[in-house]
Amino acid sequence: MSKTLSDDEIKQAVDVLNRVPKGFLPQALFIAVAAKVTMPTMELVPVRQNQNGDVEVLLTQRPNDDPYWPSQWHMPGTIIRASDNEGTDFSSGVERVLQNELHGTVHMIDKPRYIGMKFWDVARGRELGTYDR
Repeated sequence: MSKTLSDDEIKQAVDVLNRVPKGFLPQALFIAVAAKVTMPTMELVPVRQNQNGDVEVLLTQRPNDDPYWPSQWHMPGTIIRASDNEGTDFSSGVERVLQNELHGTVHMIDKPRYIGMKFWDVARGRELGTYDR
């Protein structure tokens, strides 16, 4: 059931959000916001050709304590943040994925290429995802 917020409740929420640094939301606040707005995401599809000539895709495993997809395998990605570099190459997000999800073990030999977009509902809310490889 939807409850109408009072002007005071709205002011309190705005005051709290205004104190959060640009581009970063603490986990609990991120989860609450993600359930209410469409979150722009970026996923990388790291590929390589093995010595047999087969193309392999690198997936990463989510932590056991992930609130939505514990221990599941997925394409590494990130939420696009308001503090990310402007432009069309998503360089801030790519760097975050390389460091935070791939732990610096993957090195790019070419710049990512845009593959496509997907607008969908996921367990934590609605996302608009871009896919690069």
